Amino acid sequence: MDGAVAIYMGIALFNVMRFDEAAGYLKKGIKHSDSEFYDLALIHLALSQYFMHEYDDSIEGLTTFLQKSSSEQLRPYALFMLGKNYKELGNKREAKRYFSEVNRRYGDSELAQEAGQEMQGL
Repeated sequence: MDGAVAIYMGIALFNVMRFDEAAGYLKKGIKHSDSEFYDLALIHLALSQYFMHEYDDSIEGLTTFLQKSSSEQLRPYALFMLGKNYKELGNKREAKRYFSEVNRRYGDSELAQEAGQEMQGL
């Protein structure tokens, strides 16, 4: 299966909350890092893993996304979701670190407000 097609299928399944199936397609698509949809595949896979309670895998995927992606549009969301993953794992220090970074870098956004609310719950 072509990488772009696998990514498209994975995102479509993600959108209907079939996260396990989505993850399978997205993993296939990510093998084709030359795809123009590679960044979207990385973030959707990491989010699928979060929703399936696979927090360590999600952290790994989000970290890879931040290292390899040039997408500034998705970067704040990746940082926020790293905070959510660490919060789920009970690692308050790391959760606060990522929520604080969202606040610092994107202070006037709705996501920064959500990050502030998340930090209050730590």
